Amino acid sequence: ARGFQAALQPVKRSLEILRELFGAEETLRIWLNTPHPELDGATSLDTILNGTAFAVSRLLGNARQGVPL
Repeated sequence: ARGFQAALQPVKRSLEILRELFGAEETLRIWLNTPHPELDGATSLDTILNGTAFAVSRLLGNARQGVPL
């Protein structure tokens, strides 16, 4: 549905970047389920499920471009 497209865009972008950086699905799942200090110790998956997928997308986009944390 169109109403979900905007909310799903950062999730899609995050998964695209993760696949580009890590390739293997298992590594991608590990990254999503590991607590991250830039997310206040939350996992990326929890952050996405809590409605703040943009934070994960921004974190990955910055890492991909070499922007320091």
